Parts: sequence; structure tokens; C-alpha cells
Amino acid sequence: MKNYLLLFFCLVAVLSYGQEPVPYLQNPTPNSMIVNWKTSSNNETTVYYGTSPANLNVTVTGTTNIFSDTGYTNNYYYHTAKVNSLQPNTKYYYKIKTGTFESPVYNFRTLPLPGQAATADGKIRFLIMGDNQLKNEPRYDSLNYHAYRKIKQRFGTTADPSDHVALTFMVGDQVDVGTLDHYENVHFKKNRKLSPYLPIQTTVGNHETYGTLGMSSYYAHFYIDELSYKNITSGNENYYAQQAGNVLFVSLSSEHTGAAQQMWLQQILDAASTDNTVQWIIS
Repeated sequence: MKNYLLLFFCLVAVLSYGQEPVPYLQNPTPNSMIVNWKTSSNNETTVYYGTSPANLNVTVTGTTNIFSDTGYTNNYYYHTAKVNSLQPNTKYYYKIKTGTFESPVYNFRTLPLPGQAATADGKIRFLIMGDNQLKNEPRYDSLNYHAYRKIKQRFGTTADPSDHVALTFMVGDQVDVGTLDHYENVHFKKNRKLSPYLPIQTTVGNHETYGTLGMSSYYAHFYIDELSYKNITSGNENYYAQQAGNVLFVSLSSEHTGAAQQMWLQQILDAASTDNTVQWIIS
């Protein structure tokens, strides 16, 4: 029997300049991970990784996009490196490099194979957050800090978040307006405690459509159009489905309603209804 959990949230109404770059993970799969970070200069995008923190023996070279926005006076270099050919449910250690800067060594864990558990105790866990768009209120960064603290409290002070939580799923309104300032200082900056360890999957809220760049900034920062379930893809970044273990996440867009999204959703549900590896559908 499938279990359905519908999450309803009211969607109403990277890194600061001069700070060291901090990795931002997205699009986890059993065999890959995308690593992003923001700097104010230099095109170099390099990730070193391996299965031991003392032996980062594989190098990946990525790409860099330079963004601009009305009223944004700093340089905005957005670095993207996709790490491929990974093993499922495996912990990898990595660091990022741009120019003379090299980060500390962080870690992430790939997703388990469909239907399988992620942790040694047979669990798969997620953080679910959203509507965190306020810039000048310490709500979202506090939430990240307390989630980090709770992981340490529950699993031990030396526990890595990636060993116990598979990903963070966001339900929309990552920013108040779709400007570079808000992506840098609201979404990325306030995620710094967890983003090097836990990949983040986003959902379109109405606030992503506002501001000088609107949805174009959302499309530029994320790579959601790569995601699919059973080779069923929406063909866009507005809505998507993604399996993690025995859970199927179905991320819908309240800003892109219509027949196309409905037909795509029906395909997803039809495929999931006969998929024994899917025990839960979370939308």
C-alpha cells in the first residue's frame, strides 16, 4: 500500500561578499551529486574528492557562470561541478578550489538505490523546510542551526549530518524576490551550516517569480530539469519528481498550473502505482 503525505504551506505575499565560499549541494542521485559555490572573482571550478578525507584522489573540473543584476554591484561568479560515477549510498569526502582558495574537507552521501534504506539502522530521513524568504530576520539561519544541533544531539557530537539525513526538501519561497542579492544572502548564506553536507531540493513559490530577475534567476541557480522518475521528466525546472530510497518526492508548482503539469503528474502517479520500491509519495 502506498502512503501519501501532502504538505501544504501558505506561500504568501552565495555567500556574502568577502566571506569564504561554502559548498551548496543539489540534485543527489545514487551515482552523482552537483556541487555549487559562489565567489566574487576567478573562473576556476575544481572539486577534489574521494572515499577518505586523507585521500581526495579524484579531480572534477566544472564550469563558471557570471551573473549580473540591476542594483547588484559585486561580482557574482557561480561555480558548478557535477560529480559522476559514484557508488550508491556511499560517503564521499571533498573540497572545493577557486584560485588560491581551498575549502576545508566536507562530506556528502549519495542516495541509496530505489527502495533501499540510507542508514545503518534501516531509516531514511529528510529535513523539510520552507517559506524562509525573509532577509533581515534570523529565522531561516536559526532553523538551519537548530537542525544541525539536533542532529548532533541525537546521533553524537562527532556525527556527520550526511550519515543520518538524506537531503533537505524545500517547499517554496526560498527568496523574497528573485534577485542575486536574495539568492546570495537569503538562500545560500543562511544554508551555510548544512549545505556542504546535505543536498537541497527546491520548489517554486510565488516569491521566486518576483524581483528584477524573477524565475530566470531560479533557472540559473538550479539544475532541476536533470531530474526524472522512471525516465519521466517534466522538461522544465518548474516541477519535477525525484526518488530517494523508498520515497518519491513530487514537487509541484502553484505558479505553473495547467494541463501540462496535470498530465505529467498523472504519468508519475501511474508509474508509481506499480513500483514496489515506492512506499511513500510526498508532495
